[in-house]
Amino acid sequence: MKFLALCAVSFLAPARAALIAHAGDSLRLPNGDKLGAFVGQHAAQPTREVATQGQKGVHVVGGTPAHTPYRPAEHSKVKQEFEGMDKNGLKPEEKKGPEAKEKSEKSEKSEKSEAQIYEQEFAYAGCLMGGVAVIMSLFYLVHSPRKEVQASTWQALNMTVSIFCAVLIYGLVREVAAKMLALQTGVPIPMEMTIFLFIFTYLLFQGTLCFCALVTKGWGVRAAGGLFAHLTGFAASFLTAETQFMEPIKHSVSLTFLVAIGSGLALSALNTVASIFRDRVIKWDGHITEEEDMWQDVTADAEQDMLALTFGFALMQSFRFLVVGKSQPFEPDEAPEDIRQHDTNALLACGLLFAVLVGGSAIFNTIYLNKIRKGSWPYVFVKAVPSVMSMGMAWSLLFWGEWQVYCLGFEGVRIAGCLCVAMVMSVVGVVAVFGLDQLKQGTQGSEASKLAIPQLVLAVGLLVGFAWERCFDMGLDTISEMHGEYAYYTTHFMQVGLLILVLPAWSQYVLPKAG
Repeated sequence: MKFLALCAVSFLAPARAALIAHAGDSLRLPNGDKLGAFVGQHAAQPTREVATQGQKGVHVVGGTPAHTPYRPAEHSKVKQEFEGMDKNGLKPEEKKGPEAKEKSEKSEKSEKSEAQIYEQEFAYAGCLMGGVAVIMSLFYLVHSPRKEVQASTWQALNMTVSIFCAVLIYGLVREVAAKMLALQTGVPIPMEMTIFLFIFTYLLFQGTLCFCALVTKGWGVRAAGGLFAHLTGFAASFLTAETQFMEPIKHSVSLTFLVAIGSGLALSALNTVASIFRDRVIKWDGHITEEEDMWQDVTADAEQDMLALTFGFALMQSFRFLVVGKSQPFEPDEAPEDIRQHDTNALLACGLLFAVLVGGSAIFNTIYLNKIRKGSWPYVFVKAVPSVMSMGMAWSLLFWGEWQVYCLGFEGVRIAGCLCVAMVMSVVGVVAVFGLDQLKQGTQGSEASKLAIPQLVLAVGLLVGFAWERCFDMGLDTISEMHGEYAYYTTHFMQVGLLILVLPAWSQYVLPKAG
C-alpha cells in the first residue's frame, strides 16, 4: 500500500503544480507559476514517518503532516518569500538596472551635499549672530552705571584678548617648528621639541620683561607680562598634556594626577629660582628704582598666571580622565566621542567644585599665607592655589559646554559645534559678570572675597577667550584646506595680520582700563 501511495503522489504532484500555475495565470494572480513550482517541489518529496510525543507512524507528505492543523508561522514564511515580486518573479531591487542604480547614487550624493551646505550655512549664521551679540553686550557692560561691572568687564576682556593673541603666537611657533623638522601634516611634534619650546618661551619671557623694565624704563612691561605669561603657560600646558599622554601614564588616572601635581610643583620651584635671581639683580647696586620694583611685581604676577594656567589645565585633564575612564583629547579639531549625559553632569560638578575651592583657598591664604616665608617655594605654590582653582573651573566649564552640545544631539561640522559652545560661554560670561558683582556687594569688606572674586573674573575671561579662540583655530584650518599647496603661507599670513591688528589695540585701549 505504501508503494502504491508513493506512486500516486509522485504522479499527481506535477499535475497539481501545473493546475495551480494555470489557475494563477487565468485569475491574474501574481507569482502563480512560482507558487505552482513551490507546491510541486514540496509535494514531490518522499513520504517519511515521524514520531511525535504520544504518536507514532503518522504519515507525512512533503515534510508536512497530512492531518496537522493550520500553522500561521509557516504560512507567513511562504507569503514573505513571494511578497513583492512581479509576474516575472523579480523583486524591486532586482529590476534596477545600471542606470537606475547610478541615478540612486547621484541622488544620495546630492542629499549629502545639501546637508553639508546647510551645516556650513548654519556655522556662518552662528558666527555672525554670535559676533554681533558679543560686541553689543560688551557695549552694555563697559558703559554700565556700576564701576565694579565696568572694571570686571575690562579685566575679563583683557584676559580674553591676551589669551587669543598668545594662542595665535604659540600656534605659529609650533607650526614653524614642525616645518623646520619637515613633519607631515597630522604628525605630532616630538617631545624633545616641546621641551625646547617651553624652555625657549620661558627664557624669552624673563628676558623680555627684564628688557622692558630696565632698558625701556618700564615702557610695555605690563603688556609683555600679560602676553608672555599666557604664551609660556601654553608651552607648559602642551608639555604637561603630552606627558600625560605618554605610555603608561595615559592608562592610569593616578599617574595622570601625579603628572598634574608634579607640573605645579616644578613650575613653582622654577618661579622661585627666577625670583631669587631677580631679587639679587635688583639689590646688586644697593637701591631699588621704580622700574625695578615694577619689574619684580609684574613678573611675579605673570609667573603666577603661567603656573595657574598650566596647573589648572592639567588638573582638569585628570578629572576628565577620571569621569570618562580614558585620556581625553583637547585640540579643537577633535570632537567629543562616546560621551554620555552623566559624564557631562560629572564634569559640570567638577567645575563647581573648582569654584568652591577658589573660595576655600582664598580663605586659607588670608589666614595662613603670611605665616609662610615670603619668596620661598611653599609660599609661591600656596599663593597661586586660588588662581589654579579658578583656571581649573574655567577649563572644566569650557569642555562641559562642548560635551553638552554634542550630548544634545549636535552632528554638524566641527566649526559649527565650536561656535555653539562659544555663544553659550559668552552668555555665561555676561551673566557671571553681573553675578560676581552681586556677590562682591554681599561680601563687602571680606579679605577672602577681595582675593577670590578677581580670580573668578579672570576665569570668566579665560572661558570666553578660549571658546572663541577654538572657533578661530578651526576657521584657520578650514581656510588653509581651501588653499592647497599655499595653505602654509596663507594661514601664517592671516595669523600675522590678526596679531598686527589686535595687539596694538589691546595694549593701548584694553590693558590700561583693566587695572
